[in-house]
Order: sequence, then C-alpha cells, then structure tokens
Amino acid sequence: MDNGGKTFKKFKTSLNKGISTISTMTSNTIEKSKLSTQIDTLEKDIQKIYMSIGEDAYLEWKTDPNKYLEFTNNFEEIKINLEKIQELTEKLNTIGDDEN
Repeated sequence: MDNGGKTFKKFKTSLNKGISTISTMTSNTIEKSKLSTQIDTLEKDIQKIYMSIGEDAYLEWKTDPNKYLEFTNNFEEIKINLEKIQELTEKLNTIGDDEN
C-alpha cells in the first residue's frame, strides 16, 4: 500500500472514531434532556400538590382541625415523586461519565 493509501486509511479510521464519538455525545445529550424534562415535570407536580394541600388544609381547618388525616394520599404522592426525582437525578449524573 502506498503512502497515499495509508494516509487515507488513517483519515478514514479517525473520521469513523469522530463520528462515533459525536453520535455517543448526541445520544447522551438527548437522554440527559429527557431525564431533565421528567425531573422538571415531577417537581411541578409536587408544587401543584403542595398548593392543593395548602388550600385544602386551610378549608378543613376552618371547619374542623382534626380532618388533616385526609392528606395522607397527597403526602404519599409527594414522597413517590421525590423518590422518582432522586432516581432520575442519579441516572442523569451517570450519563456520559464513561466518555472521558
């Protein structure tokens, strides 16, 4: 093989590695974006639940302060969403760690 052929082969190999790297980085960026969107959605859902709890608590307090047991489902939903956020954040933090 002449020098031109060897040079072309090196160029082709280098180009293929570059394309593979770009593809991996793009895939990781998309995955990170999806996870970030899921986290944001869950955090917004939690804020809505907090607002609902506050309004409901006030209305219940006006009539009977002993009715706070009705908020158990809201508290459980918040707990589940916070756990999901933790899992998604951990997954988000691992994406791309093996690139370097």
